[in-house]
Amino acid sequence: MAVAYGAQLFGLKATICVPEDANPDKLAGIESHGAHIVKFGDVYDDAYQKALELQRKTGATFIHAFDDPDVIAGQGTVGIEIFEDLREFNTVIVPIGGGGLISGVSVAIKQLKPEAKVIGVEPRGVPSMYNSFRSGRRVEVKEATTIADGLLAKKPGKLTLRIVKRYVDKIVLVTEDQLKLGILTLLRSSHVLAEAAGAAALAALLHEYKPGPDERCVLIVSGANISFDLLSSLLSEQQAK
Repeated sequence: MAVAYGAQLFGLKATICVPEDANPDKLAGIESHGAHIVKFGDVYDDAYQKALELQRKTGATFIHAFDDPDVIAGQGTVGIEIFEDLREFNTVIVPIGGGGLISGVSVAIKQLKPEAKVIGVEPRGVPSMYNSFRSGRRVEVKEATTIADGLLAKKPGKLTLRIVKRYVDKIVLVTEDQLKLGILTLLRSSHVLAEAAGAAALAALLHEYKPGPDERCVLIVSGANISFDLLSSLLSEQQAK
């Protein structure tokens, strides 16, 4: 959506490649900025290969979703804002898909406040960065499933893994049920409507990451584009209990 908005702002044409079952609400937002959408494959990695194919055919400028130094630098401004607004924090919990967001945030945080910890969160169904972080090399997840479509990257980027290995302290995994509870907790306690990717940091804090008594954690809630179908399903499940 950001690429579509930027292209519209500068009077350029944009083609956005997405998986076949991409969130229709996200697609509507992309189309509202005049971009052309190409659906291909089951997950981000499939759409990425399609985008490379189209780029070779057309000569268009290719913008990677996360493995790009400018994209990472842009996302790093989140870390700068955290430091400027909340000087007393000592831990930042960040969701991970391909690793662009946590790369930018971790570089910023470690430069501005080296003693602070950066904790990453991935869905158990797509532990690509988690496995790569542990093994020291890029590892592809063969079967990737999660309701957190914003975190559905089967393989981390080369640049993002290099940065994560250097600046991230720990990565934890959350289940689908924990993600669902994170969505509902944010909605109920803070009136914040987040998609599953956005609720991942809270899911980790509630279930998988145990802070020390003096830790002050900042959670990055990165995404409000939850599909109406998923939200309706979660609310129905909650009412049935």
